[in-house]
Amino acid sequence: MPEFPLWIDKIKGAFHYWSKLIISLRGIWCFLPAILGIIFVYWANNYSTDLILKEYHETLAICIMSIAVILFLIRSLLFRLEIDYILLTMAVNFLCREIHFIGTDNAVVIVAAIVLIWIFYRKDRIWQNIENAKLVQIALVGTAFTYFVAILVQRRVFDSLYLFCRYISTKKSFFNRPFSIASE
Repeated sequence: MPEFPLWIDKIKGAFHYWSKLIISLRGIWCFLPAILGIIFVYWANNYSTDLILKEYHETLAICIMSIAVILFLIRSLLFRLEIDYILLTMAVNFLCREIHFIGTDNAVVIVAAIVLIWIFYRKDRIWQNIENAKLVQIALVGTAFTYFVAILVQRRVFDSLYLFCRYISTKKSFFNRPFSIASE
């Protein structure tokens, strides 16, 4: 059997640990915001289009991101943990994007890249802060998953699947047709 480097064993162990943590009764709730978000978006798109008007969402997004900035600012001042500084930086980043400051379209990506480099550079210290905080780990995975699904919804990835399901549901299947020899 081939010898694998130690870092591959660490990655496999971490992946196994995280998959057990997330796919458990304690951790499955982290996927609910993304799943409920998809259901709400497509429901509102068909049955209540006034709920998905852009101007309401712009105002709501600014309010929610402002609350996130205030909460992460308080946490970072009280606890002084590096994870709180990272979350505060990203919250301010997204708030500036929602307010539509000039240049924030490209700045969001640049700041996210800088934060990602920061995370990779300081990963050991960050992990020390959240190693025993299972709830924080689950929440971070849920946040990343929800953000990823939100990007997919924004890019209309699920539209073709939705249209296909709707097309199938409106067609009469072969077995639902009334059987009559005279109609043949």
